[in-house]
Amino acid sequence: MVAGESEFFRRFRFPDAHLEKVLREIAGDQAAIACAAEASPVTVEALIRLGFNLTPLGREAEAVAYLESALAMARQLGEPGQEIRTLLHLGTARQYLGEHEQAQLLFGAGLAKSAEYGIDDQVHYLLHHRGRCYAEQGQLHDARACLEQALTLRQQIGDPRFIASSQDALAELAQLLLLCLLAHHRSKH
Repeated sequence: MVAGESEFFRRFRFPDAHLEKVLREIAGDQAAIACAAEASPVTVEALIRLGFNLTPLGREAEAVAYLESALAMARQLGEPGQEIRTLLHLGTARQYLGEHEQAQLLFGAGLAKSAEYGIDDQVHYLLHHRGRCYAEQGQLHDARACLEQALTLRQQIGDPRFIASSQDALAELAQLLLLCLLAHHRSKH
């Protein structure tokens, strides 16, 4: 864990081997946005990708600015899939800025929009990220409920990486719950 990140529950960072590619993507997307003359799904996609790529680099404030633009543009264009993805990434960026309540509102909005539009492909991400946010807030039972729902969906999807990620999060959360119970038990005696 990087120093200063102990307050985060399983914070995502890019592996060093991917950094050069990510930085090239960021530069390309920034150039594309600078040249964009009007709102378009292509521009929204570049804004979303910027938010996604900047957050794991510790550049959450920049990510939020791009993602807020993406959200407004996706709504203006009537692009529900992009709106949902933006809510996910904006929630994550806000979470890593320590704005947990705002992050929870964004994750909740993403889940509500997924249900409203009948678009399910981001639900497991939204639940997983919401669960991690709950863990950081000390709401361990809510965290477990979200992570268990995410795992169920991920098992249905069948992607081993996502399944393992949720299983690992649940295992780490179980350790946290145990430590809390032990601490509570000791404080009573």
